[in-house]
Amino acid sequence: SLVLGLFCFFLPKYVKQTYKKNPKYTYNLADNGWKDVVSSGMLIGMVFISAMGTGLGDSLLDPTNAAAEGMYKWDVDSESFSSQTSVTETISTTHSETYDASALFSENLTTVSIFISCDEGPSANQNDEPDEMNYQVSIPGGVDSQGQELQGTVSCQSFGVNLFFESDWSVPNNVWAVDEQGAIDQAVFDLAYKGNWGITLEPIVNGGECPDGGPFPNPLEPDCGPEDEEDDGLTFQYFIDLNGRTALEAEKDNF
Repeated sequence: SLVLGLFCFFLPKYVKQTYKKNPKYTYNLADNGWKDVVSSGMLIGMVFISAMGTGLGDSLLDPTNAAAEGMYKWDVDSESFSSQTSVTETISTTHSETYDASALFSENLTTVSIFISCDEGPSANQNDEPDEMNYQVSIPGGVDSQGQELQGTVSCQSFGVNLFFESDWSVPNNVWAVDEQGAIDQAVFDLAYKGNWGITLEPIVNGGECPDGGPFPNPLEPDCGPEDEEDDGLTFQYFIDLNGRTALEAEKDNF
């Protein structure tokens, strides 16, 4: 396109200068000077078309396809990898734990998923009010909450709460590099995701109101009031799923 553009740029100037020298000059194909112009134009056009057909045109049209000396094109590939941590406990007091993602997952992290739920636990009885649990999730500095509520209250009769964090990552294909490692190094991962993730859970144990036993309450009926000592805890469960890419490798593209 550059050669063709130059040809189109200089041809009118050539014609104009020729006309100034000889205003009565008529462009006759039999004239040798005019034949030179036509021949040059045809030659340039043939060279341009040939370059496009052989692939040289790709470099002319897209400079990014042109490699510097010693550079090669590589295809970068990777495999998916995941790791899960799960905890289930019955508690009556606050539970707090911090997880170092870099220790749990040595590969390149791309997503983190956290699911938290609870149930009444083994000490519940059918007259209880539903237990609840306050939760708080702390994320590493530099990680975006992506609009999610990192703290709140979940009912032990609900499905639970699910948080999902996805980083900005890229494993590019068809990259230019001197060697395989140079191609692999062009993959991008958010290192902030390999920081500390924290979970704090606070149980809210609700007893309930005893049913009306009438004038002669049954002494064998267990106490189910707000101070019910039998409902002294709840059972929580959470999962932390870490996903990423591993086994990065690059293969030289010989085509």
